[in-house]
Amino acid sequence: GTMREHIRQGWRRVALGLVGAGSLLLVAGLAGAESTAPETVEQLRALVKDGRYADAEAGARALLAQTEARHEESSLVAGQAIDLLVGISWRQGRTDDPKLLALAERAVAIKESLLGTEHPEVAVSLSHRAELLRQRSEYSAARPLFERALAIRRTALGEEHLDVAASMNSLANLLSDLADYAAAQKIGEARFGVQGVEAR
Repeated sequence: GTMREHIRQGWRRVALGLVGAGSLLLVAGLAGAESTAPETVEQLRALVKDGRYADAEAGARALLAQTEARHEESSLVAGQAIDLLVGISWRQGRTDDPKLLALAERAVAIKESLLGTEHPEVAVSLSHRAELLRQRSEYSAARPLFERALAIRRTALGEEHLDVAASMNSLANLLSDLADYAAAQKIGEARFGVQGVEAR
């Protein structure tokens, strides 16, 4: 009776307090409702890695909408959600939409303003923007972005990090597109033999 009702109301107050504090804990189950909270950035990245692009795109759009609804459109999560949308688009060959370039530029600007210009998260956004340009055959615009992403990762993460290898791979692909095969081969030989590295 009464004691059970007090406990139930107490749990509901705790749940509402957690949600009100901005926590992403899945407390909706306490009220018997299914959670509709967007996945985290890491969960969405795992979906991309698994090739589940439609699910990842829907989740990234929901996450971005959530940040905008909270007036957090310049937050790190917003920048990461944009990265996911841009990355999913170029992975699927959907690069013609001019809004994508503006989105990619927005992600870089958000991260630079929050983290500075030499942070590895900035390199992620630069790489996505560069790959988008590469797939649009805008090679001369893509090259300095790939080079900058590589330089940031080398400095911040060290030569043997997988993200450095991914940047080297991306730059080598671009150099091949530019028919600069000697430079592409030089970078390829310096990748420490890391195989199966996907751009991030």
